[in-house]
Amino acid sequence: MNARTIPWISLLSLLLVQPAVANDTFPASYRGEPLSVEAHWTNLTLPIPPETTALNIADSFNSVDDAIPATTLYSGEPFASTSGGAAYITMALNAMSISVPNWIDDMPLKKVRVQISYTSFGGFFNSGSLASVSGTDNGGPISNWTLVNYFDSPDPPVSTEFGQPVIINTAVYDIEIEPNPDWEVFNFSFPAAVTINQVDIDTVSVPEPSLFAAALGLTALGFILRRRSLALRQ
Repeated sequence: MNARTIPWISLLSLLLVQPAVANDTFPASYRGEPLSVEAHWTNLTLPIPPETTALNIADSFNSVDDAIPATTLYSGEPFASTSGGAAYITMALNAMSISVPNWIDDMPLKKVRVQISYTSFGGFFNSGSLASVSGTDNGGPISNWTLVNYFDSPDPPVSTEFGQPVIINTAVYDIEIEPNPDWEVFNFSFPAAVTINQVDIDTVSVPEPSLFAAALGLTALGFILRRRSLALRQ
């Protein structure tokens, strides 16, 4: 065997045999709450030429209804019928779109946490990797979103190739969308030196913090008035 081929064989084996990665390292605190949705993907497939994208249906998809009254999941977007109404990812060259159905409700705010576990061969995700967020609410487009928090938690280097550390990282994005969409799409870009291992996403519909505070204030006021009324009766 030609000695020059050995480094390339080593690199190929590294790409084909992925090291074990942490699963769902930073789950959202609101997972499992009413009007929440959670989806998980492992071993995402890339498009095979001449195809430009590859469809990856979620390995698991869980949703929790508030049941007062019962609400329904939105399923009117492309590939929704193919995915059975569950979340799906379309992979392209150095790009990924995560599509998530959500509850059709009247809550004004949507909170989202996206976890992306990836192997780095010298390239990294960052806050700017989240290229755009779009959504559908009652058939109309929604694009008003905020990246509230981002962090990247690297694990120790897995190995070294050509003097470069090969690292498994988890990039975490906390996002807020307002108005609250029934279906949202998160578009990411990433360098060629990155292989995506797993994706986890959590969403939840919540009231405005100001409305929630006002509701708490009214509840507290009602409690005080009730105590005063009882005291006067005594």
